[in-house]
Amino acid sequence: MIILSLIPIQFLYFSNTILTASLPGILFGIMLQENFKIGIGLIVSATPYFVFEIFAFSLFSSILFELNQTVRSKIGNSYTKDKKEVFFIKKVIKG
Repeated sequence: MIILSLIPIQFLYFSNTILTASLPGILFGIMLQENFKIGIGLIVSATPYFVFEIFAFSLFSSILFELNQTVRSKIGNSYTKDKKEVFFIKKVIKG
């Protein structure tokens, strides 16, 4: 995710979080169609882990959003006459 956030395309780094959230949803749907009791048991057992994992990815993505904004502003500053000072550490603390 860090490497993807260094590419100056906004929200590219968020693809990992989207895949992490969607693949278990597909698995849950398949299990519910195969056997409803086992599917419910799988959903109940995986929910605590899944909630904490997505929360951690969301926090990490918010910091990477600030990093990506810094990278994009540094690239944008190279093409303009009005240079703005952008500090990554201040953006991380803000995030």
